[in-house]
Amino acid sequence: MNGDYSGKHVFITGGASGIGRALALLFAREGASLLLVDINQAGLEAVAGEVESHGVKARRYQADVSDADQIARLHEKVTSEAGTPDILINCAGVAEMAAIEEAPLEDWRTVLGVNLWGSIHTLHYFLPDMYERGSGHVVNVASFAGFAASPFLGLYVTSKFALVGLTETLRAEAAIHGVGVSAICPGFIETPLLDNAKTVGFAEEGPQPLRKYIPEPEKLAKKILICIKRDKPMLIYPALYKVILLIKRLAPRGSDKFNKKAARTAYNTRHISREKTNAS
Repeated sequence: MNGDYSGKHVFITGGASGIGRALALLFAREGASLLLVDINQAGLEAVAGEVESHGVKARRYQADVSDADQIARLHEKVTSEAGTPDILINCAGVAEMAAIEEAPLEDWRTVLGVNLWGSIHTLHYFLPDMYERGSGHVVNVASFAGFAASPFLGLYVTSKFALVGLTETLRAEAAIHGVGVSAICPGFIETPLLDNAKTVGFAEEGPQPLRKYIPEPEKLAKKILICIKRDKPMLIYPALYKVILLIKRLAPRGSDKFNKKAARTAYNTRHISREKTNAS
């Protein structure tokens, strides 16, 4: 345990798995107390046990971040039990693969509700307390999808583009009150998000990247900790995605052609899969 965050309270949504879990364990080794939020109660209990094995406190709160009323009650409970968080990390997220015209409206509400409104809700209730204290740091875990469109990930991309814009705006405003803000924009990371992503019109597992080349969340968590310590405005990880973003900005027509080709390939694959299913 390094003890750099000894006595600090770190609030993490989506803390029951993936990046949220990796961050919780990393902060525990730094001596912080954890305030873990997730809709998955069993996952919360498991991660809290791992955190407390490092000799620090882990409070767990089951809540749906897309529900404003639940976050209002969560705010009251957290502040009464632990006070205002020193670090607030919005990490809860869901994904869906679907053509935009085929995605049910309810799915739009779900994805935007967790990925965007979840962050809006926690900021609405917790940020004024951080401003009043005059210190702290907010981390919004967005995605590289907040910069670059991906065919058939329109719901996810929409939520992340909005979250990046929200975070950049908030950073300018929050600095007035002594609060730092960082946007985390990773590419594919080996988390349950990949396995749990809903698909509409595609094979159950959907087209997936080469999993063996995807970084573990623990590597990203270390980068996020450095980002907080240095008050960096944004983290794009792995570094390859910085190159991809540069190409998009310098050669937008080439990027456009690539996206169209990727969309056509996925579309054709889907129809081939449907034809095989119908034939059988």
